[in-house]
Amino acid sequence: MTLAIDGITFHLGRLRKDGRRNIERVKLPSWRSMLPKLRKAKVAARMDGQRLTVRLLSDSQMVMPFLLETA
Repeated sequence: MTLAIDGITFHLGRLRKDGRRNIERVKLPSWRSMLPKLRKAKVAARMDGQRLTVRLLSDSQMVMPFLLETA
């Protein structure tokens, strides 16, 4: 299910037991407007063409042991 407000498109998840839906994805008309906000929050961000990329200092994504390089 999608919901469009002021040019921003929200992709909503399934209906929860409490009657609400989670916002799964957001599509903005221009990602460039987010760049100053990210820099103010001290997040390393840049535009690569139409794509906005960020680099987080404390990325907590798990790495499986078999994906680690062994010396």
